[in-house]
Parts: sequence; C-alpha cells; structure tokens
Amino acid sequence: MPKTGSWREALRVVGVLSREQLVRYFGAAWEVEQAAEEVVVYRGALWEPDRFGRGARRDHRLWVAEAYLRLRAQGTPFCWRTPEPGSWPCPDALIELGEAGAPAVALEVDAGTETRRQWQAKLDGYRRPHLGIGGIWILAAGSPRRLERLRQWVGEAALPYPWWLESFDQWQGDPPPLAAPPPALPPAPSAPAVVYQLPSGAELDPGQAQSWLARGAQVVGRKLEHQRLVLILSMQPRPKA
Repeated sequence: MPKTGSWREALRVVGVLSREQLVRYFGAAWEVEQAAEEVVVYRGALWEPDRFGRGARRDHRLWVAEAYLRLRAQGTPFCWRTPEPGSWPCPDALIELGEAGAPAVALEVDAGTETRRQWQAKLDGYRRPHLGIGGIWILAAGSPRRLERLRQWVGEAALPYPWWLESFDQWQGDPPPLAAPPPALPPAPSAPAVVYQLPSGAELDPGQAQSWLARGAQVVGRKLEHQRLVLILSMQPRPKA
C-alpha cells in the first residue's frame, strides 16, 4: 500500500484514524503520533477533537475513514465532502469524481449493524428526485449474506438514482462508475385549459365569455372534461343551497 500524504490532513477530513490505518497508509509510528497534542487518543485511534463525539460509532467511522484512505491511495482525483449534520438524507460523504461540476456520489458505509427498518428510513430520503446527486455508492463490511440483504433492501426502494453495492473485502479503492446526470424532474402538470359554456351546453369563445362576465354573468357550475376546466355561465341567480 503506497504511503503518501500526511496523516494529519487525512484526520482533518475523516475525523478518526485507527492505529492500524496510521501505520499501513502513512508509515507513522503510533508510539510517537499518539503523543500529538492536537488529537484525542481513544480505543486505539486518533480523533479530531472537534469531531470526537465521545468516540460514538467508532467502528462505523473507521470504515468511512477506510473508504477515504483507499480512494486516496489509488490516486484517483476526487473531492470528499462531509454533509452538514441533520441534513436528510445524510450520507457518510459526498464524493465528487471526474470533471468539475459533475454531480456528487453519495457514499453510504454499512458496518453490518443497522437493521432493515433503519435502512428503509435511510433509503426513504433518497426517493426524492431533486437531490442533485449522481448516484448512491454503498460499501459494506459484512458477510455475503449481509450484502444480499442490502441488495434486496435497496432494490425494493426503487430509487430514482443509479446505485452500486460493493464489499470492502473485494474493493481495492477504485471509484464507482461515473454517475450519469441526475434524472430530469418530471414536468409539472400544466393547468387545464379553461372554456366557458352556457347551461344549454353551447360553448362561448373567450371574447363572448368576457362580455357575459362584464354584464354580470355568474359561474353556476364547473366540471373537468377532456382535460379542460369547463365553467358554466348564466345570467340567472345562482341556485340557493
């Protein structure tokens, strides 16, 4: 595994690095680096102080860090962004690949601990067709059986975006296929055409209808007919309810 860059830079991006990642990706000496004043040392990992959060979800966050480190080691240009807390959906990262301005890929890391209900709630957030993402990339740390379950859950969600599911055991750091542009939003339904009729069914042209309305005609009925809104005009008083 090529050892490039600074572990401090990586820590600023992902918030946590394990002892094993520190050595494998940066050749750093754990005994020395854990003494750095600007980091928190907890459960065999270095933590960015502002993102420590008492070490919550340690294993999941280390898998997210692993995704970043493998991409970085592969040498593929990419931009890694962490969504704002509280956004919905809130992927583990938004990764911009390829040309500038290409839609970001939403990264979801599965550490094998979330239930079907939790995944369904997560996927509900991706059903909206206007998120501006180019796809959803799922990296899973579980068994083959877990991957099959994930594949089933995601497939059942009928998402409006392309998605990819890969196992950490097999993934070597290659980026997913560049996502296609987000699907176009369905056009907003157009307002129905408005036509005017007399109670007899005779149709008025717009000029006649405006003349009737100017002389005090009232709309005494309306109906949808062949994607048209038909307004029925009459000079008679509107029937009492």
